[in-house]
Amino acid sequence: MALLDEITNGRTDLVFEYLAAGNPANSTDTDGVSLLKWCAYYGDVSAMKYLLEKGAPLESLGDNLGLDAACFHGHWRLSKFLIERGADVNSCQEVPGNRRCMRRCARRSECAGTW
Repeated sequence: MALLDEITNGRTDLVFEYLAAGNPANSTDTDGVSLLKWCAYYGDVSAMKYLLEKGAPLESLGDNLGLDAACFHGHWRLSKFLIERGADVNSCQEVPGNRRCMRRCARRSECAGTW
């Protein structure tokens, strides 16, 4: 299996190896989903930081830097990271399949006091 396929299947630890092989930080899979989005989906903040250092645009995560999805998936470390990078905790974006506001994530015990 190619490295990119393994990354899309959850092996985000392979991002470092993928870039070391000369692939660009803004690479996408066959469906156009970026490495940064895959790392966000799996909650891998360290791989995301590395991709950002290598030139991947954080804005590619979409409106509010993907904070809504991070909260929805319970990635509180990623949520904190995105807030530190400018995501707005007061924004209410609808997450497909879920209508709750991200403010509920801010009330979670894991997140309390981090912003």
